[in-house]
Amino acid sequence: MGKQQSEVSISVSSTADDMPAHSRKVEGQGSLTSVLPKWWRLCKLWFTGEERWKACGFAASVVALSFVTTLFLVKISYAQRNFSTALSEKNIPGFHRAVWDFVVIICIAAPLFSFNGFVQDRLVLAWRTYLTKVMLKAYFDNKSYFHLRQSADRLGNMIDNPDQRICDDVAAFCRSSTTITLTLVKKVFNCVAFAGVLWSVSSS
Repeated sequence: MGKQQSEVSISVSSTADDMPAHSRKVEGQGSLTSVLPKWWRLCKLWFTGEERWKACGFAASVVALSFVTTLFLVKISYAQRNFSTALSEKNIPGFHRAVWDFVVIICIAAPLFSFNGFVQDRLVLAWRTYLTKVMLKAYFDNKSYFHLRQSADRLGNMIDNPDQRICDDVAAFCRSSTTITLTLVKKVFNCVAFAGVLWSVSSS
């Protein structure tokens, strides 16, 4: 963690000194290509730090759960198809079988989806805890808080409540990063899974 804390500390203490106020304002409005490297720089603090195995374990768990929930969505679509087909054909045994399959799937999928949300929240909490510790350590190391105040007085661009910003912004960063990343992963899984469903339907 020492190397990571030094990197963060250098970023906190030296960035404001080296850049004029107007340049920092322009950089804050950067494009996606300039934001992504900064986003990854913060993400890798957890995934390459002391808790990297914990981070990788959480990441693998949520991806695996996302894959399993996608498979259950496919199973639900098949159950709904069988249900509708049995109704249209007035197939009473097929209707009962479809209802039973649907009930079984829902009884398994409901706790699974809830557990998926629980694991995601645990990931966000663990990530937030670690990143907050790293940021606060960097904020107090080498009197970085003093350099921030000096830079603010010299450049006329005061950073209000940096300790509160660390607390609130780290929470927002971890939550939004997890949500966006898992949404993209789930969309990819859904596209692949339901493309297979459509392919099987078209061939039949």
